[in-house]
Amino acid sequence: MNRNSLVKINLVLLFLFLLSIFLVSGCSDSFKKLSPKEAVIKANEKLKQTDGYRMKMDVTLKINDINQNVVFMGEVKNPGITHLKGNFMGMELEFYQKDDTFFIKNPLTQKWSKSQDLGFPEMNSIINTSGGTFNNLADLISKADYLPDEKINNIDYKVVKYTLDKDKIKQIIEKSSSKNIKDVEYTFKVWIGKKDFLIHKMDINIDLLIADMKKQSANMIIDIYDFNSKDIDIKIPPEVTSLFNK
Repeated sequence: MNRNSLVKINLVLLFLFLLSIFLVSGCSDSFKKLSPKEAVIKANEKLKQTDGYRMKMDVTLKINDINQNVVFMGEVKNPGITHLKGNFMGMELEFYQKDDTFFIKNPLTQKWSKSQDLGFPEMNSIINTSGGTFNNLADLISKADYLPDEKINNIDYKVVKYTLDKDKIKQIIEKSSSKNIKDVEYTFKVWIGKKDFLIHKMDINIDLLIADMKKQSANMIIDIYDFNSKDIDIKIPPEVTSLFNK
């Protein structure tokens, strides 16, 4: 497999993990009256209500038994602005997300494009509508369970593991894709602070099986911190803002 082909295949999985950005979003004073599913939904909503936060995303992609790793560092400014940077296969990757649209710097040409201009038309609708799609967690979560509580760095966490309905996710993908999706599975593990009811950490696993291709997978470990930090100020460059209305 040549370098360009590997880059394109890996970018498909990176697009899938971009869907997950919309899920990185917090609960009330007590878990006692909340089911695991209700806790996840409340936690996501509370995180969206913060002024912003920083993220570290450790992403591992597996294609044809080949593992690739990239670490993204970034910030979220509510409502609806995300900035991520990372290094992948020796190339710098940079993303901006505004509302439901992503702007990605092509690592080969260094030019900015909207998501639909990157040569993956089958992913367009997923990326552009993922905010609305994944905001509807009440409909998409198929199973959720409380795991044993954990204490990390003197912070007490409620831990929840949940999966998304694979048939509904498959329908979302196939609605805007020319590919035959044989199977797809999203599994999440989230650490919710008992005191602040904010999501501090996520462990996300994505498995994707496309007809005539081997199974592809991605794992993301996401650390979320600096909630409501006053120095979070995402400045979108002119070459990106010029694409807003195009």
